Amino acid sequence: MDKERPDIQAIIEQFADALKNQGDIDLLVVSSDFAQMPLYRRYEVLGKALARVMQPIEPLACTPEEVQVEKPSKASFLYDVLARQKTVEYRL
Repeated sequence: MDKERPDIQAIIEQFADALKNQGDIDLLVVSSDFAQMPLYRRYEVLGKALARVMQPIEPLACTPEEVQVEKPSKASFLYDVLARQKTVEYRL
């Protein structure tokens, strides 16, 4: 990942601190950096950051194109995250 971009771990830590005692957290991370990564590598990157947070976070890693193109079913995690009214969005 580009060294100019913010550290994903720092963002996740700030997000988790802000939502302590809110139950489990569904986290959609959208980054163009994921475009060249296989799925297992995306979760490896997120897993390293999440391991230090020690919060119940359920991550989903997508590229901007995947979020735009995908027509998620109502039973999918992506639909759930995108449809929620209590969505917190960080744009970097």
